[in-house]
Order: sequence, then structure tokens, then C-alpha cells
Amino acid sequence: MKIKLSDVFIGNFPVSQGWGERPEVYKQFGYKGHNGIDWAIPNGNQIVASHSGEVIRVENDSNGYGIHIRLWNRENKFATIYAHLQKALVNLGQKVVCGQLIGISNNTGFSTGPHLHFGVCKTDENGYRINRDNGYGGWINPLDKRMIEWDVKDLEKPVGSEEGQPIYTEEQMTGVRLERDKNWNLYQDTLKEIENVEKDNQELKSKVANLKDQIASLNKAMEKMATEDHDSAISELEMSEKLEECKIQVKKATDRVLELEGDIDRLEEEKKSLKKRLKSNLRTDFTRFTTKELIKELISRILGRG
Repeated sequence: MKIKLSDVFIGNFPVSQGWGERPEVYKQFGYKGHNGIDWAIPNGNQIVASHSGEVIRVENDSNGYGIHIRLWNRENKFATIYAHLQKALVNLGQKVVCGQLIGISNNTGFSTGPHLHFGVCKTDENGYRINRDNGYGGWINPLDKRMIEWDVKDLEKPVGSEEGQPIYTEEQMTGVRLERDKNWNLYQDTLKEIENVEKDNQELKSKVANLKDQIASLNKAMEKMATEDHDSAISELEMSEKLEECKIQVKKATDRVLELEGDIDRLEEEKKSLKKRLKSNLRTDFTRFTTKELIKELISRILGRG
């Protein structure tokens, strides 16, 4: 039996990231690619339950979903997730109905701009995800018609609410999309810089390790020369000169180690700075807009109605 879903939010907004996209980003979470659908929803919009069920999770994951809600349909054994919220308006264990207001959209967690991440998974009788070895942690494509049946009603307000959402101009939407793309490019460039810094750092650490091995070998050789009996052909003066030469090499190697360790510390600080910039890129606050006409066309395209 197919999973049946309805409106996820109030208003009309396009998909900003589809299922399975950007595998290079999501491999850090152990996924083959994006494990859901992102809708380009601006801050402060109303998010509604796409089905009736029970709230089984309300959490804040600062490095992932941010503030998020998970709803479980016990009867049909599936769950949905609504992520990167400003706040949750439901509590753990609460029963909700389809179309009920459950949260407010935002940009919390791992995010390059305001949007809603929506995911669907099948569960066992206790609400736990199944098929976790499918490459997406058990999540399935919300737009896969073989498994999902959508019945979007274009709600103008949540069930039991008097308030709707504004519609924005296409010009505003275009401008903010450009900002989103610029921010994504900055994010990717910063990731590459961090990778390069880490590579340089590892090379320096390897040099330091080699120098320390040389120092250890020189110290061992000096100890041996100082304690063992030597051929009478080697004068005391020659032995002294050899020991002095070893000491000079040890001093040079030690100074170089200190110099390289200073470079390593500098690169570590640079990496911290880059990660701070990366976090700033993820938190850039911008809003995506669209017109009602454009949205209806996008919805038709997404759901395959036209």
C-alpha cells in the first residue's frame, strides 16, 4: 500500500534540492546523496502535518537537521520529518491531524539558507526506521510515485487556523536564488581551502616525524661513540670532531622541527578560521520568493500532473 501524504506547508514554494543530489556533501552522513526533498520556504512560514499521526521526536541537532519534528503514522507504519525549523509547535507524544500547524520554518542546523527539509521513511511496529542499508539510512524518495501518493489541497491556512501566508514576487525570488547560489559557491570554495590546509598540515607533520627520527638516530650514534671502545687508529681528536658534528646536526634538525611545528600551529589556526567562515556561510540569512503562477506550474511538475 502506498504512503498517502498531503500539504506540508502553507503557501507555494519550489523545490530547491531534490532527492539524491549533492552526494559529495551527504557522504559525511553516510548517505549516497540528499535523503529527502528541500522546499525553498522563507523564514517564519507555517509548516503543517502532511498526515495524521503521533509526534515521536522533537529535537535540535545543530550539526544536522537543526530543530526538527518527526511524525509517525502507526497504522500504516511510516514516518515523516520536518527539519531546519525556527520552532516546533507540538510536543513529544502529541497526536496531530493532517493539515495541523506543527512548526515555523527557518534555517537551523546544517543549512545554506532558509528552507524546509522533508523526508519519509517506512517503520516497524515501534516507529523505528527500516531498510537502513538502502544508502539513505532508510529514507525514501518523497516524490517516488511507486511508493508515495500525494493529495495536495493547496491549503490557504492550517487546519483550525485563521491565518494564511503571503505570496511573494518572482523578482524577489530570482534575486534571492542568486544569493543562495553565491552562498553555496562560497561554501564549496571554503571546503576546498580547508582540504588544502589539511593536506599541507599532514605534509609538515610527516616532515617533523622524519626529522625526529633523524635526531633519535644521531643521539643514539653519539651515545654509542661515547661509550664504546674504538680503533686506536681513530684519535681522540677525530672522535671529538665526529661527536661535535653530530651535535650540530641535532641542533639544526631540532631548530627545523620547532620551525615546522610553528607552521603547523599556524595552519591549525587557519583551519579554525576557515571552519568559522564555513559556519557563517551556512548561516547566511536570506529568503526565497516566488509567484503563485510559477508555483502552480512547479507543483504540477513535481507531482507529474501536467
